[in-house]
Amino acid sequence: MQRVRSISVMQQAVICVVLGLVSAVIWFVAPLVRVHSGHAFALWFTLFAVTALGAFIASLWISYDLRTGIESERWPPEQIERFRVTFDTPLVVGVYATLTVAAMFFLSFDLMSHHHAHGSGYGLLLLTQNLSQLLMASRRPKSRLSGQRIDWRSAPPITSDHWGQHN
Repeated sequence: MQRVRSISVMQQAVICVVLGLVSAVIWFVAPLVRVHSGHAFALWFTLFAVTALGAFIASLWISYDLRTGIESERWPPEQIERFRVTFDTPLVVGVYATLTVAAMFFLSFDLMSHHHAHGSGYGLLLLTQNLSQLLMASRRPKSRLSGQRIDWRSAPPITSDHWGQHN
């Protein structure tokens, strides 16, 4: 039996970004399509919901798999380091921050407007959720000292000679 080769970290990250872009673009394009008959609207809404939300859910699933794969060291350290160098940059963080601010602006504009806009903020919000997951996956783990764990069950009670004294 031939072993199935898994995809690399960068390939998985690119798939996650592409699915996030697909869900955001569908969210932007969907209100532009005018549908007049009831059956056509039901078909359009079903396709919209399946593709946009399906792509978003798939991107979150892939990003979760990416994060757990990095934590469990599924890929070689060189691939993980290349992923971290690519996504843990000021440019990516700046794009994420800009998209988050833009999403909040459009969402607040949608809530305050009397004639509801087509929900641009929601499309940006889908994309920022995607980038957030990738940024969390690209974080380097904090170093833990292996011998420094405290077993609170066997630790002595905390005492002080200065309790109850005012400075």
